[in-house]
Amino acid sequence: SVAFEKLAEGYFKGKFKLTIKKTSKEVVIPFYYTENKNTAQVKGTFAINRRDFEVGGSSWTMSDNVSISILVNASK
Repeated sequence: SVAFEKLAEGYFKGKFKLTIKKTSKEVVIPFYYTENKNTAQVKGTFAINRRDFEVGGSSWTMSDNVSISILVNASK
């Protein structure tokens, strides 16, 4: 992670360094954070252009935009 910003109660955006196949780029990921007694959850979705990371080459059948979902469950 590079930075975090609170947007609203339980809603944040983070700036992260994402590395895929030797290519690193900063991405912004909006996410929700919830905490309940001894558990916490982080949930978010963001999109990247796969060609920015040299994944899949040129393709007529594969979209350049890829949606990535993150779900992290943690316990204390």
